[in-house]
Amino acid sequence: MEWKPLLHAELEAAYGATEKLMSMVGPEDLDWKPTTGDNWMTTAQLLHHLTESCGMVCKGFVTGDWGPFGDVSD
Repeated sequence: MEWKPLLHAELEAAYGATEKLMSMVGPEDLDWKPTTGDNWMTTAQLLHHLTESCGMVCKGFVTGDWGPFGDVSD
């Protein structure tokens, strides 16, 4: 199985959908979060999470460098 083309296609699709959703958020939406339940992120926190959290995993797949998680044993 060719992993690199498969992962590339999946990432392109996911990032494309995420970019379209992010473009729909205006400044007035940044403080919104669900009114029910506990421990929800605001829209601004979620946008920050989306832009910061996924890069390390992608880098790990492409380069093999898993950063601080590279030495974790099962």
